[in-house]
Amino acid sequence: MATLYIPVTVFNAAGASWDWALYYGFHITLEVLLLDFILRSAWIWPRTALSANMPTRGQADRAQQQA
Repeated sequence: MATLYIPVTVFNAAGASWDWALYYGFHITLEVLLLDFILRSAWIWPRTALSANMPTRGQADRAQQQA
């Protein structure tokens, strides 16, 4: 959603008077930083590892064949 909202905000900032430049500049910067944080967090989020108690795919197949 933010990837669509940022260009709209930039477009609005381009048409605004210089009285609002600081406001738009601050909020655009804040939005980009927040989006960057969310994307980085999602990208490096740890994958769930298999538990030591859970059988692997090969162990589960062997258990079914033996039963």
